[in-house]
Amino acid sequence: MSNNDEDLSSFLMGYGFTEDELFAVTYELNSFRSIPGTTVKRYLNRVLQTINEDDRAAFLKGIMVGVAIKNAVDASNREGNKC
Repeated sequence: MSNNDEDLSSFLMGYGFTEDELFAVTYELNSFRSIPGTTVKRYLNRVLQTINEDDRAAFLKGIMVGVAIKNAVDASNREGNKC
């Protein structure tokens, strides 16, 4: 695992996710990514096909939070700050 992966794992475990949950999700997502010819759109479609209809809003919230965090980090980096 890289330092970024370990930081993310520690962060998520701080919210009550277990190491087993993180491993299972990481394994599943990596298996989608490893399919030759996978584009971001195909990757997202494969992930969406595994999500129950009732869980789609939670998934969308997760994406939106991830994008917001990335935008904040990018803005901070442009200003010369270290997150």
